[in-house]
Amino acid sequence: MIKKLSIYILLIYSIFFICSLSFAEENKESIYSDAFFPEKNFEFDKVVEGTQIDHNFKLINKGDAPLFVQKVKAG
Repeated sequence: MIKKLSIYILLIYSIFFICSLSFAEENKESIYSDAFFPEKNFEFDKVVEGTQIDHNFKLINKGDAPLFVQKVKAG
């Protein structure tokens, strides 16, 4: 009898503990970085061979955390 009662009490405390953790996560502010490119691609006009051309793409961080650009690949 005492063994069953202790198992029920442990089960009830476990449920309360899990519920309290789920409510605590709702109050946290989500901190993330979000990369946004207003211009997805750019089409160059005809170019004379050997001419150096360039174009700057704008990158905006719409998140709250710092945005780290680690790999850039030209396509």
